[in-house]
Amino acid sequence: MVNLIIIEDTAVSATVVKTDNAVDTSVATTYTFTSKSIGTAATGRRIIVAVGSPANGSSHAAPTVTCGGNSMTLVTSSYVEGTGGGQFCPLALYVLQVDTGTTATIVVTWSGNMANCSVGVWAAYDLTSSTATAVATSTANPGTGSINVSAGGILIGASVIYYTGGVPTFTWTNLTERYDTTVAATSACTGASDAFASAQTSLAVTATPTNFTAASFSMAAFR
Repeated sequence: MVNLIIIEDTAVSATVVKTDNAVDTSVATTYTFTSKSIGTAATGRRIIVAVGSPANGSSHAAPTVTCGGNSMTLVTSSYVEGTGGGQFCPLALYVLQVDTGTTATIVVTWSGNMANCSVGVWAAYDLTSSTATAVATSTANPGTGSINVSAGGILIGASVIYYTGGVPTFTWTNLTERYDTTVAATSACTGASDAFASAQTSLAVTATPTNFTAASFSMAAFR
């Protein structure tokens, strides 16, 4: 007689909510975004922030970022310089577990003066880890990537662009757009996210702007 032991996966599927986004068009090294919404407080809540500076600036490296005074962990970053020179588009994603509070001040510090800074903020619930299960970046035209997402996991993507001509808008494929914002006269940003009950293999995601000169694109999956 053979006894079969069935082990069920009882992990709760994760959820993700875009809670805020903001831009600062001043020339600075440090940008302070005060009292940004970080969602409903909960044990194990992860705050994920997309940070970009899609315009002329002196820093190409990913900045340091704090949320509520606590250092966030860099998840992934991308950078491109436009063919015209000086059209820098650094972009990075960060994560931090924040169990309490519904708002927090996010401080972004670059290594040199930037022409502007943008942030997109998400709250993720019921993740099993703050470590991304997969990341993808692109400086292609348009921003695009292929990524695996675990069953019950989430995916967050962002793009920043430098443009000339008409103000662009973005169209996302295979990920739901959550914000689309003009940062300054020649720069724009966008973010998208979804939760996936079933596993996604080589999910192709694109963020297509109607007009741009240089673009950075990053995304990260979590479970």
